[in-house]
Amino acid sequence: AAEMATPVLAELQWGLSDLETRLRRSGARLLEDRRTRLMAVARGLPSRPDDLLALPQQRLDLASSRLGAALHRNASVHEQRLTRISARLNPTLLNRPIERRSDRLSALEARFKPAVDRRLTRDSDRLAALSRALASLDPSRPKPGFARVEDTDGQWITSAHKLHEGQQVSLVFGDGQRPAVIGEGGTTTPPPVPPVATPKTAPKPKSAATDQGSLF
Repeated sequence: AAEMATPVLAELQWGLSDLETRLRRSGARLLEDRRTRLMAVARGLPSRPDDLLALPQQRLDLASSRLGAALHRNASVHEQRLTRISARLNPTLLNRPIERRSDRLSALEARFKPAVDRRLTRDSDRLAALSRALASLDPSRPKPGFARVEDTDGQWITSAHKLHEGQQVSLVFGDGQRPAVIGEGGTTTPPPVPPVATPKTAPKPKSAATDQGSLF
C-alpha cells in the first residue's frame, strides 16, 4: 500500500508545483502590464507640476477677465427691459383690474342682497315668534288659563308636597292675583266671597196691540 501511494503523492506534488509556476508567471505578467501602462501615462504628463496646472489656470484667467464685461452687459439688458416695462405701467393700467373686481363685487352684492334680506326677514320673524313663545312661558307672567302659586312671602311654590293644609297662598294670574287657602288633601279652597246683589232687570214694556181691523 505504501508503494502504491508513493506514485500518487509524487503526481500531486508535480501538479501543485506546476500550478504554482503558472501563478507566478501570471502574477509577473500582470505586474509587467501595469508597469507598462503606468510608464505610458507618465510619458504623457508634463515633467513639472506647474505645467500640469498651466492650461486650467489660463482658462480661469480668461473666464475671470470676461466675467466683469458679461455682468455689465447682463445688467444693461435687464435695465432696458425694465425701462420698456415701466413705460407701460400707469395708474390706469393698475386700476383697471381693481375696477373690474369692484364691478364684479357690486354685481354679486346686487344678486345676493335680496336673498340676504329675505333671510334676515325670515330670521327676524322667527326670532319674534320665539320671543313671544318665551314670553308666554315666563312664570312671572302666566298666560291665560294658567296661574302661579305663591306663599305669603311671595316665594313661588313649584311642588304639591310643599303645601300643607290651611296654608295661605296666592294664585297669581296674568291679570291679577287672588288669595286662597289649602284645604284637606292639598286642595286649594278660595276664601268665601260675599254674594253680590244682582240688579233685577226691569221688565220690558209690552208693545201696544195694533188694531188692524177686519179684513172682511
